[in-house]
Amino acid sequence: MRANFGDPRTIFSVAPAAAGLNGPGQFSFHSGVDISAPGGTPVYAVVSGTAYAVDREQVNVDVRPGLTFQYVHIDPVVYPAHPAVAGKTILGYVQKAAGHVHLTEIRDGKVTNPLQRGHLTPYYDQTRPRVTSIEVRDSEGQPTGVLGVHGKVDLVTQAYDTPQIPAPGIWRSMPVAPTVVEWELVRTNTGKVAVPTTTVVNFADGLPLPRDFWNVYARGTYQNQPRFGATIYSWMPGVFVYNLTPHA
Repeated sequence: MRANFGDPRTIFSVAPAAAGLNGPGQFSFHSGVDISAPGGTPVYAVVSGTAYAVDREQVNVDVRPGLTFQYVHIDPVVYPAHPAVAGKTILGYVQKAAGHVHLTEIRDGKVTNPLQRGHLTPYYDQTRPRVTSIEVRDSEGQPTGVLGVHGKVDLVTQAYDTPQIPAPGIWRSMPVAPTVVEWELVRTNTGKVAVPTTTVVNFADGLPLPRDFWNVYARGTYQNQPRFGATIYSWMPGVFVYNLTPHA
């Protein structure tokens, strides 16, 4: 797997040298998981149902009313109302240029993480996310030293996860977004909790709205292989920075 549910999707309008990281662009949350596979790899239904091609690169499988799986970046080979048997029916073949299949679960009208516990069993991700930094920022969004903290400040953290099964090639070193980010503040002198456990985001509950992107993620965030203007930096792993104190 080379992209997780909820991963940042960032397309910045201008180059990094022109303050692109703080500039405008298109920002959203990844609505499925990307599973690496060479072009031409057959894609099978993960759950039985009725398959149909949506367009030239997507097949949907309706499992029952309220449950649909979407397979994107494949060349479909199914006909309308095609019976699909899990693990046996080929829905299509991975497109060569894509090098992966995008899998989305739609449950009761809501985009859902297909890899969360209890969905596509027996898959279970046992990797532990990592927190690489916690930073204090002033009202202008600039980092400030802890000894200079005063007035109103924001807390942000950089965190990432790694896929249970590493993706091949350059994607092996690319991070994915943790499913859950939580924090609490404890007084070091007494051990008492000053700020109770607060959930920043829980992608197991679904995706936030795109308009909330910069409430969940903080500036400094960019996706794997980020795009700035017309340039895609294919060698760059993403950086995921989370707002621990989001603004309403």
